[in-house]
Amino acid sequence: MSRYILLVLSFLYSTVAIGQYDHVWAFGKYAGLDFNFDPPKPIQTVINTNEGCATICDKYGQLLFYTDGSTVWNRNHVMMPKGNDLAYNRTFSTSQAALIVPMPEDTNKYYVFSMSHGDLPHGKLYYSIVDMQLNGGFGDVIVKNIELDSGLTEHMATVFGDNCDIWLLVIAKQNSCFKSYRINAAGINLTPVLSQVLPERSLVSSAGIFGYIDIAPSRKKLAIAQAAIAMSVCDFNPNSGIVSNPIILDLDDKKFYYGISFSPDNSKVYGCIVDGHAGSSGEEHGIFQFDLDKEDSTEIVRSKTMISNTEGGHWNLKRAPNGMLYVIVSSGSKLSAITRPNNAGVSCRYVKDTCSMLPNTSFYIGLPSIIQGKTYYATRYDTVFCENQLLLTAGNLSGVEYRWSDGDTGTTRMVNTSGTYILNYEIPNPCFPGFPEKWSETFYVVFDSSYRENITTNHYQRFCQEDTLLLQAGNTVGVDYIWNDGSFGMRKKVNRSGIYWVSYQVDSLCMRFTDTFNVLYPEEPYRVSFTTDTLVCYGDTMLFHNKSHSLFDRFHWSFGNGIVSGDRDAQHSYQQPDTYIVQLIGHIGDVCTDTTSQIVAVDPVIPIVFLKNRSNICVGESVVFSQRIKTLTIVDLQWNLGEGSRQPGLGRIDIQHAYDKAGLAIPVTLNATFRACPPASYTDTLNVFKLPEVDLGPDSGLCLYGRPLTLKNQIPRKDAQQSFIWSTGATTESIEVTHPGIYTLTVQEAPLGCSTTESIEVRKDCYIDIPNAFTPNGDGHNDYFFPRQLLARSVRHFNMQVLNRWGQIVFETTSNTGRGWDGYFKGEQQPDGVYIYQITIEPEGALPEFYQGNVTLIR
Repeated sequence: MSRYILLVLSFLYSTVAIGQYDHVWAFGKYAGLDFNFDPPKPIQTVINTNEGCATICDKYGQLLFYTDGSTVWNRNHVMMPKGNDLAYNRTFSTSQAALIVPMPEDTNKYYVFSMSHGDLPHGKLYYSIVDMQLNGGFGDVIVKNIELDSGLTEHMATVFGDNCDIWLLVIAKQNSCFKSYRINAAGINLTPVLSQVLPERSLVSSAGIFGYIDIAPSRKKLAIAQAAIAMSVCDFNPNSGIVSNPIILDLDDKKFYYGISFSPDNSKVYGCIVDGHAGSSGEEHGIFQFDLDKEDSTEIVRSKTMISNTEGGHWNLKRAPNGMLYVIVSSGSKLSAITRPNNAGVSCRYVKDTCSMLPNTSFYIGLPSIIQGKTYYATRYDTVFCENQLLLTAGNLSGVEYRWSDGDTGTTRMVNTSGTYILNYEIPNPCFPGFPEKWSETFYVVFDSSYRENITTNHYQRFCQEDTLLLQAGNTVGVDYIWNDGSFGMRKKVNRSGIYWVSYQVDSLCMRFTDTFNVLYPEEPYRVSFTTDTLVCYGDTMLFHNKSHSLFDRFHWSFGNGIVSGDRDAQHSYQQPDTYIVQLIGHIGDVCTDTTSQIVAVDPVIPIVFLKNRSNICVGESVVFSQRIKTLTIVDLQWNLGEGSRQPGLGRIDIQHAYDKAGLAIPVTLNATFRACPPASYTDTLNVFKLPEVDLGPDSGLCLYGRPLTLKNQIPRKDAQQSFIWSTGATTESIEVTHPGIYTLTVQEAPLGCSTTESIEVRKDCYIDIPNAFTPNGDGHNDYFFPRQLLARSVRHFNMQVLNRWGQIVFETTSNTGRGWDGYFKGEQQPDGVYIYQITIEPEGALPEFYQGNVTLIR
């Protein structure tokens, strides 16, 4: 006989991305996340707000625009032309400052709701309208700053209704009354639906003004956090807008309730109690979970479980399209996350700092508000007895884009193995085409070939939370062992509380056995831990501070070098530099153990030394200093080269420096700074010898055949031992010269032979400048023939004669002053032509000199 039996069929609501309209977030100080990527990709925006904000995307998940309630920016992060001064710029510090909702029956227009901050006298609700057909498809504001209500808290949420409408929910400040405004094709109904269900706030404080509302994915419940009042969960009717049946989850006027969010499957509520407010106990700060699957309100309240109590407080949290809850622990640039929010207790897996923002972007305490859409999540459990296949069928056949988790498409699926099968699809929404209903159906299928069950139940209680427990089927001669999670085998290792069962066949008549294991672990994890410096210098004594749970009564330390200790707090000094793994094992009696370890690095003491290529130099010469320190433990090197000169040395093997001042035993020091070991330095000295001073005096002159000129260093020798080298080859201290020229003296000085060279030019100082032509035409220029320059110390005798070509003297003078020959002889002009001159001079103290040559007369 072949048949299948449907054991359980139930439908639960959970969240799936509605279209893709919430796939981009813009929040905080220029921060943003793009959930079209997995993991979400951080992006940069231009928003800059402390708290509330809102974004909207098209059906493909591409950003349309975003707002902080005061300004509207388009998808290119540019303010819309009329997108400023919404709500008169009073939304910067409002918990839920902004919301964006589509306008019914108009796919191009959107309402932007803005809430001014709730402190008196504000708390006003405004709306504006954006038309995406304007500004070249980038949108613009066509209506703004229409006041809808006042006297409100900072709470605001929107949700799709059941009748082609949208509900906008706010709270009156005076009596904590819910106001539900209906939005449909006719516009906004100005008469709200009132629901008085919340505890009233004190009128003399800001209690209850701040916090968040969250609408459950099922649209059937809402949760609210009212600072300094309470956290509550209520029923919500998306048909009538009525809020009812409140359950006070936590009530304390000394607690600051702020962020709140449902889990994707509607079964859990997470609330934030912010650290450091109103004198509340440190044990009551953090994120708390409430299990809504409990039987009654009393059990729901009792299910309160702390998920995280990280120092600094928790401000806000929000469901994301990827099914996780993102958490703002404190202002900064890293979001934390609850990665499995449908799970009960700490198994929801809180992960700190899981998502980093881009550089130069950050956030304070606000996350975007999104309209809650129509979402459905169906879960079906099928156990098939003695049958080898099962037809899975979508619960709604009017949808589109049916896709199974393995990529198959279609509304049905034939399966023949146990496992989990997920089908996702959309149901078109004629009222809001860009916001379709999203369905996700999960089928848990178990093929069981028995007609009847032989069930045994075993109970296990473990003292240590995550000790691994080996579960084994009671009958080891069976086949086809199938566990409740779909895994196979007669054994299964577990480390969490829960009910586990394994089904298997023993005989050929389809008789199957089921062994059930009820495993209970304690809620509190027992851990060992310790603190120590993870980087020390060789020779230092390391202290290991044991931070383990107080129940651990025995410890075993292993320091990674063969040395062990049984002390609770330990200390150890390593004898060799190296990297070591320090392990601590803690024991709670003979029941369980826990192990932890850390890596420590022990740095060596490095000697510092350098070499120099010369120890003695002259002024102006350079020295090369070389260091060969090769270690990763050094963090800085600095050279002090004397003369007040300093240079960095890290990354440089050789440096070169020239010295321009003399000195003996000049100290040169290399200073090293290490990451763990004390600073070290090395000093050597250098001798810089001065250069000798040489001065031959100014350039001079002499006369041919006159007295010699004596050249010598005009600077006194003092006590230095010097040697002399002249350009003439002489090595005497002085020389006598009788000819003009350039003479060079090099002086070398002991002990290093530092030298200085000086030159002097000796010119001929006795000569005359005789022109070779003159023009006696009376124009005042060159009218006479006479030596124009007569350079001599003193002329004792002078004679000049001018002769014509026949040897006749036409002019003669013995005076070395006067005009000279004017071109006349005996009162008559002499003709043009060449004439001969003869000049004799006798300088003082020198031999006579005779000059003869031609001069041309030109008329």
